Amino acid sequence: LQFPGFQDPKNPFHDKRVREAVSLVIDRDAMNNAECAGLGRVDGNWINDDVEYALEWPKWERNVAKAKQLMAAAGYPDGFNYDWLTPAPPYFSRGERIIAQLQAIGIRGRLQTLERGVYNKRRQGGMKEWPGINILLAGARIGASWANWYESLFKCGGQLSADTICVGDLDAKFDQYVASVKPTER
Repeated sequence: LQFPGFQDPKNPFHDKRVREAVSLVIDRDAMNNAECAGLGRVDGNWINDDVEYALEWPKWERNVAKAKQLMAAAGYPDGFNYDWLTPAPPYFSRGERIIAQLQAIGIRGRLQTLERGVYNKRRQGGMKEWPGINILLAGARIGASWANWYESLFKCGGQLSADTICVGDLDAKFDQYVASVKPTER
């Protein structure tokens, strides 16, 4: 899941506790069973841990009680409304499941379905294409290394990130990573 504009303090997803609550309320195992007959690989990050230089991530267990505590601590004890959850085609049913699961902590919104070309064009267009409070459900498999994922999906000005999830401090670290040829520094 991606939260365009989360850098803005007025966006509820700006608060890390809200983003963590979202992660805790999603039942990845149930989704895997429903969407992939249990045959999918469940992981907890948008960069898979099986590409070069990727980090090993913990398995995120569903914990609705902790998610509710985080929402209250962030100032949203009753949740909030967002405008759209827009899944990458063809993940529309997965988007519906996420919307239903987010309601357990009071986060309410609607599903927006787009044709793949329109979805990708809007991703490339940046924040002006995603007014309001939005959640994007990306679905991609990029090979090679962690850098390929970062450059196209997260880096400021990246092919599918533009300015929607741009974090300058991370880009500075990424630039150090790219400048080094020593695996230990990477």
